[in-house]
Amino acid sequence: MHKISTFLFPLLLMGYHSNAQSFEFTSDILPNSSISINGKSNVNSFSCSYNNPFPDVTLQHTSTLKENTFLVNGDTLALKIKEFDCGKRGVNRDMRKTLKADDYPTIDAWIDRITLNESGEAIAIMLVSIAGTTNQYEVKIDETPDTEVLEIKGEQEIFLSDFNLDTPSALFGLVTVEDRFVVEFELNIKQKKGSLEN
Repeated sequence: MHKISTFLFPLLLMGYHSNAQSFEFTSDILPNSSISINGKSNVNSFSCSYNNPFPDVTLQHTSTLKENTFLVNGDTLALKIKEFDCGKRGVNRDMRKTLKADDYPTIDAWIDRITLNESGEAIAIMLVSIAGTTNQYEVKIDETPDTEVLEIKGEQEIFLSDFNLDTPSALFGLVTVEDRFVVEFELNIKQKKGSLEN
């Protein structure tokens, strides 16, 4: 099972080259980070925001440099579904039921690898697991003015059907939720000292 996690590696962003192959990092997700899940029904739109301020999360990980790609292993970012607030108790209840939170209480995300594309941008190949089904997405990594902080920011379109989930409905089917959701995220990661092995 792949287990990994986040987000790092200024060495890659600077085009670092070395005979050294293995790197170890510890990273803290800063409290000014944010994640929200946005959806629509045939009646209105809604947004479910993760616990604010973002809870303290420390992740440890190792990577192996292979050409222009870091293969990553380590901790998984586990987001507790009950910590998403959609603004209304009924919507919270429906979301938790839809995501099968009783059986799968977290949304798990981890990075499989980080690579440079043809334009020189750092791209993270991220895996997301919801209700026991895992899908892969590409996420751009931006460097912030603080050289010790990396920013993963953007939005990702997902479909409940990709995770074998049914869209919720209410009032005997008169209110139906779209299959398409948009996840907006801004993760600011403070890097701690790491080690590097030959």
